Amino acid sequence: MDAGGGLLFNDDNIDIENRLSDTRETSYKVKSYKSEDYLNSWQDERESAISELKSYRKEIFQKFMNDCNFHDNFFYDMCYRTHICTIYTTKPGLWIGKNGKNIKYLTEILRSNGWNVKLKEIKGTYLSL
Repeated sequence: MDAGGGLLFNDDNIDIENRLSDTRETSYKVKSYKSEDYLNSWQDERESAISELKSYRKEIFQKFMNDCNFHDNFFYDMCYRTHICTIYTTKPGLWIGKNGKNIKYLTEILRSNGWNVKLKEIKGTYLSL
């Protein structure tokens, strides 16, 4: 025994390289239990859900703009962690409206779905090439 209480043994007889190669030879590969058809159908379902979600959001913004009688090019980002919908626009005044009427209406629509609204102004030149 050594001074620390552990056992001392001679490591000279252990061949590390052969030991590692032995474990590699005896290891086996686990086959995936999910077939390729399952993975393809899962991707199809995912794409279908995403497209439905996008069309639903588009309908919400389209209804809002039609009700408020204005049209604008904008970007939006929906943060699922904080449940904040950030709208990036060059004309935030249109979104806010007179006495905040438009933004209150949009907030009401999105809050019924559990989202808060934040506006950010895009400064500079907007190019659509």
